[in-house]
Amino acid sequence: MSPNTVSLLDAIKQRSSLHALTNDVSITDARVQEIVREAILHAPTPFNCQSGRAVVLLKDDHKKFWDIAHDAAKASVPPAAFEKAFEPRVKMFRAAYGTVS
Repeated sequence: MSPNTVSLLDAIKQRSSLHALTNDVSITDARVQEIVREAILHAPTPFNCQSGRAVVLLKDDHKKFWDIAHDAAKASVPPAAFEKAFEPRVKMFRAAYGTVS
């Protein structure tokens, strides 16, 4: 392996995702939906079939989704793991403006 490859592998192993989510947005819901629609439409697909789909949940629908996720995780994850890993992350995502899945 070349030194560049080893550096890349080390970088991949050490990477982390930092999330600073907020519900303070400066664009309209219609613009959010348009951005998602265009991203899906122009994303590469096998045989250029453009088969991708997304669900966009904003405001109250977004919060309901994360409330359901919270309750489902709490019911199925051991309490210590839920409190340490799942609950903070679910709260963080719920604090955002919307969810695209």
